[in-house]
Amino acid sequence: VDDLLDPKNLVVTCYDSRADTEEKYPGIDGPSAAANFQQLEAKGVRLVFNVDATQLAAHDLGKFDIAMFYFPHTGVPTSQREACMQSNRSLISGFFKSVQDVMVESGEVHIALKTTDFYAAWNIEELIASAGMKKTDEFELNKEEFPDYAHRLTLGCNTKSKQVTDHGAKVYLCEPSETLTRTAGVRRICDTSIRLRIMCVDGQTDAEVGAAVVSLLKDVSAPQNVLELRSALQSLHDTRQLNRVLNELVGGGQVTKIDGQAGKPKYMMSGSSHPTSSGALKDGDLQARIMNALRTSPGALDTLQVAKAVELSVQKEVRGVLEQLLKCGLVVQEHAVGSTRPHWRRAV
Repeated sequence: VDDLLDPKNLVVTCYDSRADTEEKYPGIDGPSAAANFQQLEAKGVRLVFNVDATQLAAHDLGKFDIAMFYFPHTGVPTSQREACMQSNRSLISGFFKSVQDVMVESGEVHIALKTTDFYAAWNIEELIASAGMKKTDEFELNKEEFPDYAHRLTLGCNTKSKQVTDHGAKVYLCEPSETLTRTAGVRRICDTSIRLRIMCVDGQTDAEVGAAVVSLLKDVSAPQNVLELRSALQSLHDTRQLNRVLNELVGGGQVTKIDGQAGKPKYMMSGSSHPTSSGALKDGDLQARIMNALRTSPGALDTLQVAKAVELSVQKEVRGVLEQLLKCGLVVQEHAVGSTRPHWRRAV
């Protein structure tokens, strides 16, 4: 927190009392609510309990530049489909109307929702509009920006782990329509979409970040994902900038992007050229092609089949790359029944 903003400017609210929240989330497979509260308070963050998100003006919260409500849910089970949908639409609608009472004039609201068909039926954009607000942006929630965050059930998880799957969740940004109308002229002059997102302002340029990434990837022996790169580049706090720089490096051919575990891509330096039967092919490019071949194959492939899939006749080179990928945990080696040849598939 204190790497990005003054913690004293941050307010964290809970619907339940402190005692109830700590009882509901005892930290069975991660930090407990009590431990999280203590860490936040030690940094100077203000905690407020028994807060109804549909009645925010009733609490002495102050005025905010950004209000964030991630995965709102009333706790009505999804098995009661209609009741669950109506109660949550009512909650979100009430929040959108209430939050405008505690926002500064240029303030922005962020709300995150899952994107399954059931959640899509809540029609978030209709709720935004009916509250006199307008959606200004939306983007997929990048969980790598919140490495210690776990989405939990509203009703708690005091008997066993109840982490909620939220792959592909989206964050919707919105502002009061009246504010957007009043500031339309300024926005046209600026020719930009004005967003009040928390960003690192001590600023490294993209060129500086790119140079640091290249230097790091040259020194490491294994591909790195975004979280590993950000951890190693301790002066970098803006994950969006890092993703942008990585895309530029991949597009420029300096860095190769390959599939990693749990759907997280990894990055490595594009290697020096090696002679093959199809001409000079960069080692990093070959790794990427092998990973793509294994991803599209319905089953495990032996080394010869992999070589054919990437259109190479030199099995020794393909085997060497497969062994590198095996050490990095990106592929798994199997021995098929009735075959003496090792078979390969992507790690799950």
